[in-house]
Amino acid sequence: LKVERGMDVLDVVDLVPLVEGKPLEGRDNRILDWLDLLAAGYRLPAIVGSNATDNVRAVGTLRSFVPSAAATPGAIAPLDIVHAVEQGRAVLSTGPMLEVTLTAGQTRALPGDSVRAPDGQIALDLRACSSNWAELDRLQVLVNGKRQLDLTRAAHPELFTAGPRLR
Repeated sequence: LKVERGMDVLDVVDLVPLVEGKPLEGRDNRILDWLDLLAAGYRLPAIVGSNATDNVRAVGTLRSFVPSAAATPGAIAPLDIVHAVEQGRAVLSTGPMLEVTLTAGQTRALPGDSVRAPDGQIALDLRACSSNWAELDRLQVLVNGKRQLDLTRAAHPELFTAGPRLR
C-alpha cells in the first residue's frame, strides 16, 4: 500500500481478508495493509463501500457507520459525515450496524479517539444490530490494527440473543 503525503482517508474495498485473517488470492487485500499502518502508529481513517463499481458483492454488504446527532437521516449534513470520517469515527462492517464506546477511568471514547488506561482497565460497550435475515454469528474487535477479541455465537452463546442482536 502506497501512502501518499496528503492522503486523508483510505477507501477499503474488501473486508473478507480481515475476516479470514490472511491475504486472499483474487481479492483486494488493502485492509491488511491498513491494519499494519495502524499497528505502526499511523492514524489513517478508513471507509468501505464508497465506490461500488462491480457486481461481485450485493449492494449494502459493506458499510461504514458514522455517529450523528441528527434526529433523522434526512437531517444529516453531508459535511458532518466527512468530518466524522476525517476524525476516524467510521466503523467498518460487513452488514450489521455497530455502535462502539470505550471507557477508561472517567474518559469515554468513540472510534478514532486515543485513550490511555494507566491502570490497564477498560470497558468496551458494543451494540450490534442487523436485519432479521442476517443473523449475527461473529464479532471481532481490533485495537491498533491487531485482533484483540474474536467472539462467535458458537463459543459465547450467552452474548448473542435469540434475535439478530449482540448485547
